[in-house]
Amino acid sequence: MTARIPALASAGVPASHDNEKQRMTGVNCIVAPLIIDGGLPVMENDQPPQKSPFPHSDGVRQHLHTGLIQQGLQVVRDLLEYKRSQSGFGEITEEFHSLFSHFVTAGLGKRCVRFVFDGDDGPELGPNWLTISLDLVERRAREAGQVVLELDSDYFDAVLCSGLGRISRPESLILELRRILKRSGQIWIQSPLCGPYLPDRDSNRLEYWRLTPDGLRILLESFDEILCSVYLPEGNALRTCSFFYGLKPAETSGQFPLPILAHMAPPGT
Repeated sequence: MTARIPALASAGVPASHDNEKQRMTGVNCIVAPLIIDGGLPVMENDQPPQKSPFPHSDGVRQHLHTGLIQQGLQVVRDLLEYKRSQSGFGEITEEFHSLFSHFVTAGLGKRCVRFVFDGDDGPELGPNWLTISLDLVERRAREAGQVVLELDSDYFDAVLCSGLGRISRPESLILELRRILKRSGQIWIQSPLCGPYLPDRDSNRLEYWRLTPDGLRILLESFDEILCSVYLPEGNALRTCSFFYGLKPAETSGQFPLPILAHMAPPGT
């Protein structure tokens, strides 16, 4: 049953009181009659609640809300895992810089070659370092189906290659690097592991591989490993790189450079 309740002015409220209220608020107060509908008071000009044309919309919203919460929790868990891994990579990063310094120092005055992509900034290694564009190497590899370096065999004392993940045929490149390197020559390979995936298709510079240390070990299994691990080039675990430092095997033993002997020395010596 629906019963109408008269306006306040008709329910015994003096008109002067209503006018005083208007002057205090500066607003023309219009009090609409109330309607008792099913025992609940509503304004006369209000619309009664209507049923949603999508009966399952509430369930869908709840499901989406739950999904967003789960995604947020997963992001937090991932960040915590990165933070934990960063603590373990800190010491390796220090050893990385120490070994790289040994690598460069051992090449002073010798025949050394560096393979880098155009525009990639790197440390100054010295005038004895020949620099070869990996962009050119990659273009020729896609045309020929394999990497062919027009360099003499057993010629270089040290080889550095940065950005192996952007080479479409890394196995072929490693074979060529081994060919041009002298016996007991040093090799240093590094490649991004964790970071944004940003292929540059306009310049046809793509990214093919994210190589873990275990993956690098497989590619470079024909070399003697000095150290293969992960380091933090920017000091955080959101951007990591894998690296391999090793030697082309010598015909006889006892031909390792001093950094290798120091690394292989028993603990406490």
